Amino acid sequence: MDWIKVYKGESKIDIDEGIFFGKGVFETILVLEKPVMLQEHLKRLNTSLKKLSIDKEINYNEVVDIFEKDNIKNKTLKIIITPKNNIISLRDIPYKKEDYDKGFSLGISEIIKDSNAFLTSIKSTCYYENIHIRDEGLKKGFNEMLLINSKGKISEGTLSNIFFIKEEKVFTPSLSCGLLDGIMRQWVINNYDVQQGEFTTQDLLLADEIFITNSLVGVMWINRVKDNKLYKGKITNNIIERYKTFLKENGGA
Repeated sequence: MDWIKVYKGESKIDIDEGIFFGKGVFETILVLEKPVMLQEHLKRLNTSLKKLSIDKEINYNEVVDIFEKDNIKNKTLKIIITPKNNIISLRDIPYKKEDYDKGFSLGISEIIKDSNAFLTSIKSTCYYENIHIRDEGLKKGFNEMLLINSKGKISEGTLSNIFFIKEEKVFTPSLSCGLLDGIMRQWVINNYDVQQGEFTTQDLLLADEIFITNSLVGVMWINRVKDNKLYKGKITNNIIERYKTFLKENGGA
């Protein structure tokens, strides 16, 4: 398979349905000494390709070979696949120690998410609405914005999945709420007793602890929702520390 490696100055792409209509998928992968949860990312990528009827399958060993030959370490790697293009780009890891010390603030978007939309479960290149909502949130002083679905239930962040803790129990919206099944979301569910269901913003505002997850940030605690202040509690801290250990064992952090 031919790859366009943007980090090597390669930028010539073919005009296809990915350009005209956003028919494409992507994965954003944390790379430390080695890529973190690469198999999980490629499994989701290949599943999404099938859903979009893109006749390709990305081979794990081929991607590993690219990492090794190009000596890719301590970077954010993005794989973008469209019908005629296979693109890899690199950028610096965006999150710093001070972000984790301070925590993130969470706003609530007024734009309603359609929980039944076809692309909901696909990490597609039709992603600008999420970026727009987050950018508007940043202007208001929020690090991330929460999306509410058409049934009035919390769904996900623009770039993340959300969890909250009440009376020492961990909760997260179910997939039926219209959200992407994040790689880190699954890691938390696989390692902790998490209750999935339909929840409202009121449930969130009454929570003892809140955190968000994605493949780059890992686990980030929330210091406030709108004007409601929160603290990094013991359960969130336990999950963060457990993930740090996981990274050392699986990413070489």
